[in-house]
Amino acid sequence: MATNKRKVLATDCNAPTDSTNPEPCRPKFAAISPDTLGDILLTLQGSLPPQLHSVLAPLAALLPPNTPVSIPVKKLTFQRIVAVFGLIFSEHYLDRESHFVLIPRHGENDVLDIELINHTCSGSLLRFNFLYGNIFPRETEAACRIAVDQAILEAIAITSRMADDWRTATKHSDSTLANIEQNLRDLRRRTPIHIARRVQCLAEVKITSPIHRQQDSQPSKAVVYTGRADYAVSTRDPATNRVTSYLILVEAKNEALFTHARAEVLGYVACIWEGRKEKGARTDCTTYGLATDGLKWQVVMIDHDGVVKEGKLLDARLDGWSAVLQMLVALIKRAGELQTPKNSPQKPGYAEAGVEIVTTMDDGDQVQYEANFLAHVETLTEEDGGIFLDM
Repeated sequence: MATNKRKVLATDCNAPTDSTNPEPCRPKFAAISPDTLGDILLTLQGSLPPQLHSVLAPLAALLPPNTPVSIPVKKLTFQRIVAVFGLIFSEHYLDRESHFVLIPRHGENDVLDIELINHTCSGSLLRFNFLYGNIFPRETEAACRIAVDQAILEAIAITSRMADDWRTATKHSDSTLANIEQNLRDLRRRTPIHIARRVQCLAEVKITSPIHRQQDSQPSKAVVYTGRADYAVSTRDPATNRVTSYLILVEAKNEALFTHARAEVLGYVACIWEGRKEKGARTDCTTYGLATDGLKWQVVMIDHDGVVKEGKLLDARLDGWSAVLQMLVALIKRAGELQTPKNSPQKPGYAEAGVEIVTTMDDGDQVQYEANFLAHVETLTEEDGGIFLDM
């Protein structure tokens, strides 16, 4: 007979029900930490309509008196984020130059970068663009994210040189699948571990600001600004596979909500920038973000001094995927340069093939990516194909 494997809560049901134990069987709930309760409140606040927010009051009353109130970043406008985080930004036409960032600069992408970008745009990305445009209507955010996934994947493949490995391994048209896999393993073994090989892309990453004091309320209350960035291009420790730092935060919306993506990603960038400034471990706290709908892309960044800057708005349909990839590759490389030991305290590392690797970083990022996800990432050996984890 099949057993019922339905998960149930621990209860007092084992106790006898008699005159000495008149209380009915009741579930025993484990204690909920203030952080967990705060997350529950944040989730409910984001999903319930405003007129039902009053039902959250009993839960809020359970929090300790000094617990910061969570405010979703997505509720803030672009200008409100500038004000809350004390940033510098002006939309006056005379100030446009001081709030513009050129990416890429002339010569920022090297010859191999350009070669791989052209190879990608005439190969895998050309095929993707044809299929994507004919199969997926772009009315929904989910459909738009497909293009975001592809673009970020191709850009990381280029900067990590995995795209070059793939091109080399498949250059013979008569290569079998087994030959291609073996060629890739051989290429990975010969390549020294470098910071570009430690770049990965995370999804749905929780971002939290340092505590703010909201002075416009009486009495003033502590607040934190929170949310989940759609993507975070980040670096990892090759020894532990743990996230060490965020390079670029990405927010994706559908075409109609592109301006919302611009404001929301500024909020996430501001949270990380403020955390870096407060920690004081970096000599340059510049933080990068991207707003996108999959085809339109725009850099949104905060420099070390708190000046908000934006890049040129690129559209893959008008400017071509080559222009988008050149921007993405240059941005990953530029953000990666801020992860060098010159910008953060150097910690003990190890050497492989003469290249010193910093295995930990203390750069002020509040890396909160769920540990249970990383715990399920298997660390494969080179013989088993672990080369694909050494990006």
